[in-house]
Amino acid sequence: MSGSFRAVVAATAATGVGVTTLTPRPLLTITVAAIAVICALGWPALVGLPARAAATVVLLATAASSVLVVELLQDLAWLAVVAAGAVLAAFLAQLFRRDGRPRLLEEVAGTITGAVIVASAAGWLAIGPSPRSEALVITAAVAIAVASVVALVRLPATWSTVASVVLACAAGSGIGFAATTLSTLVGALVGLAAGLLVATVHRLFAHYPVSGRLLPGLAAALSVVSVSGVPVYILGRVLLPIG
Repeated sequence: MSGSFRAVVAATAATGVGVTTLTPRPLLTITVAAIAVICALGWPALVGLPARAAATVVLLATAASSVLVVELLQDLAWLAVVAAGAVLAAFLAQLFRRDGRPRLLEEVAGTITGAVIVASAAGWLAIGPSPRSEALVITAAVAIAVASVVALVRLPATWSTVASVVLACAAGSGIGFAATTLSTLVGALVGLAAGLLVATVHRLFAHYPVSGRLLPGLAAALSVVSVSGVPVYILGRVLLPIG
């Protein structure tokens, strides 16, 4: 899977989140859950964990628990409980290994990092169903999509990063200006955060040879959408009285 195709996948997933936030709630829930599950399935291979089966089980459980807890309770605070459980599960999973536990630190650290990424996807669900919240989600989704599309253009790494951040910020500003429930400043800040996240993740996983394979490549592409959930929620809480 080429870097260009990963960029298309990321842009498509972000667009999917933005579109489904305007549809009946179950569609958004399914979209977010699918993103988290695909990340969980591909993450162990992407980062080369030695005990991939155990890590996959932990990550799938984290993805399912995060979506269910936030969707049912509508409170992101409970995500901390899920994250704590994922950390505990990452350590407990090592007790069942029968391979001598090589690269133990890498296995635990990689599993916990993956758990944070898949759990963060639930942040999209915690933002809420109000018109202002929907505008926030759409702004973030469009900014992520725009920043991802920049990766399709062959530019030097530094220029690609700058272009991603600037264009995402511009897209966020435009939506913030057009939306009656947001402001240009809020849109710009959301776009700035989205651009920085996309540029960072794209440059990071571009150096992983295994990201050229299907499932790890999908995980690399979707991780930026997944990990953006909680930051977008936090920005909304700081900048807007969302609900």
